[in-house]
Amino acid sequence: MKVSRTVLKTSLYWQLYRLSLTLRWQISEEANHVESYLFILESFGLDEQGQGQIFNLYQDMPDLVEKINWNIEFANNAATIDAPKGSVESTQALLEDLISFYIFEYMFFPLGFSQIFALARQGKLRNTAQQYSYIWRDESLHAANGLWMIQQICRENPKVWNVAMKKRAREVINEAVKLEISHVHAVMPDGGILGFSIKSYIKYAEFLADKICEQLGIKVLFGTREHPMPWISEYELNHEVNFFEGRVREYQTGSQLSWD
Repeated sequence: MKVSRTVLKTSLYWQLYRLSLTLRWQISEEANHVESYLFILESFGLDEQGQGQIFNLYQDMPDLVEKINWNIEFANNAATIDAPKGSVESTQALLEDLISFYIFEYMFFPLGFSQIFALARQGKLRNTAQQYSYIWRDESLHAANGLWMIQQICRENPKVWNVAMKKRAREVINEAVKLEISHVHAVMPDGGILGFSIKSYIKYAEFLADKICEQLGIKVLFGTREHPMPWISEYELNHEVNFFEGRVREYQTGSQLSWD
């Protein structure tokens, strides 16, 4: 069905159209990420049953279940809100959903990946860390598109981005940090791993939360200006790299590693 330019330029329709295109593109990349995770698990010698156990592990950990459900609740609310399409209320619900999506891509992924990157610094799981670097590059692009959508909605609907909505955005970001604090205590119950403490993880969460606040043009929550883990930039791909042509990081020799 052809859509006239007049209809296409209608604010709400245009927002949903762009969102639909963005999500279709992201779905294809997420499918590749699933294949990457499966490849990593296969490399550990896990059969199909073992892989399924890993993917379902979050269902047995309440802190992880809460983190996943937190994001889903925003999507469900945006889809089922009892308000006319295009109204301030429905647009704010969509905006909340996009903010939670942006947090997921911009904050949750690099925080989760940071544990693997910390192990790679010790000479362990180097190839896994490289796979994660490629995935992180994609997630960063997803985050950038999410931010662009948020900014476009706010620019085209100034009544939506009001004082109450800005306050709500800060609350959502703060909720995300609390979820990350619960998450890290669940996955690193012994206080951290070599060279990477829970304290550093939480500081990184607060640093990213403040960055999100700045990008949304709202008051920061924690005032964490200095990056607590600048070494993580070593694993951030800011340009296109061919997997087979990219330079492999130097591996530490076996004699330097402790496999206890």
